[in-house]
Amino acid sequence: MAGFTRDQLDVSIEESQLVIRGRQQDDKARQYLHRGIAARQFQRTFVLADGMEVLGADLNNGLLAIDLARPEPERLVKTIAKLFALHAADGTPIMVADTREAALANAWDNQLETVSVH
Repeated sequence: MAGFTRDQLDVSIEESQLVIRGRQQDDKARQYLHRGIAARQFQRTFVLADGMEVLGADLNNGLLAIDLARPEPERLVKTIAKLFALHAADGTPIMVADTREAALANAWDNQLETVSVH
């Protein structure tokens, strides 16, 4: 951003886009033998990915530094519950339990002789 001062730059976010604008006024009172950087306006736009945050911007020695952060997305962990079905010898379902041990204990409590647990 050589030739620009902080008050001549505008850094903003517009609809998930980072927009940098520069506005310079040509100083008519000064005469130059050679002017390497022309006084003009510019605009540069960068599309930000979802979740990107702009933390700040700094202009130092003609370099514009923009601090961005991408927060880590929360991990979604799903627990799939295992259920064990207690069946009679003929395949008729008797009960459902959350552990194999609970299903077998229920079979013993009800004095069921021939059962299967799946």
